[in-house]
Amino acid sequence: MDILILGLGTIGTLYGSLFSRAGHNVEHFLREGKEHVDCVHVKLLDGRLNPKGKELSYDYKINPSTKKEYDFIFVSVSSGNLKEAMDCLRNAKIHGTVLLFTGVWTDHKRLDEIMGFYNYILGYPVGGGSMDEDGVLKAVVNEYVMIESKSHARIQNYNLMMSLFKSCDITFEIPHDMLEWMWVRMSVSAAIVSTVALYGNLSFPGPSVEYVMTNSKALAHCIRTIRETLLIARGRGINMNHFKQEILPYKFPAGISGWGMKVKFKTSRIARESMKRHNNIDDLMYICYEVYQEGKRQCVPMPHFTENMQAMLVKLDEQEHIDQSLYNHITNF
Repeated sequence: MDILILGLGTIGTLYGSLFSRAGHNVEHFLREGKEHVDCVHVKLLDGRLNPKGKELSYDYKINPSTKKEYDFIFVSVSSGNLKEAMDCLRNAKIHGTVLLFTGVWTDHKRLDEIMGFYNYILGYPVGGGSMDEDGVLKAVVNEYVMIESKSHARIQNYNLMMSLFKSCDITFEIPHDMLEWMWVRMSVSAAIVSTVALYGNLSFPGPSVEYVMTNSKALAHCIRTIRETLLIARGRGINMNHFKQEILPYKFPAGISGWGMKVKFKTSRIARESMKRHNNIDDLMYICYEVYQEGKRQCVPMPHFTENMQAMLVKLDEQEHIDQSLYNHITNF
């Protein structure tokens, strides 16, 4: 198949390398300033065939886009940059079915407006990673991705999409509603990230995550924050009965639920490294900001989440590399 990856982001580059290694023709739509990149070294903790993960290390050749039509266009960008990303594709007159692997906090109506004439399907990677200062991609991939059901998808080539992932030894989990699942996932993420901001140091996200996930007091606080952010998700009209599996771990007393998170972090290398290697602070900030603003709009009681966000604000003031526009948004809450 002909696959286009938008940009050189962590998730796009990771899955582009997997598609390429499975024999597909993969090209990248390179933005200004990235045209010189012709190869990325990947250090991958591969959980597709081994639940404990297998270490892989390989070079991934970056082929710039040469076509106007692709079977699939893989789009994974920071949550607040989707419109800009789609405008790039529209302006370049590039066509194809969009695999939208981006956390989406907006509703279907606004999402359709952003996507315009593109047929698209919602998905979510299970894993992730980051580029280090030397341009090495350090990432984790799991054995499955979350994907929208065929009945909800806005694409005609659903079976072809499934065969693409299966060729890479990746299976699927299909939630009741993919967009609502994302809202639940992002609500939980906002609670975890903001707790890490309270107890840790944003300059060192990996060690900070490890500290929170091994500290009983921090984990109990995190659980209480998750309960508040899940109320925000519920307030958007979600029937939480459809997501019992996702929210069950947070229904027990905070100490017990926190202990469960601690055990999972200790025993699951895939889960542990996925959290430690995700250090796109701008994206994490955006998620926290959007969930917090929604909570304020709904007048949801959220003392723990508010405490976290206030601590985040103080610590962000010390981070010069943070996207200033996002920082300005947060300072206004």
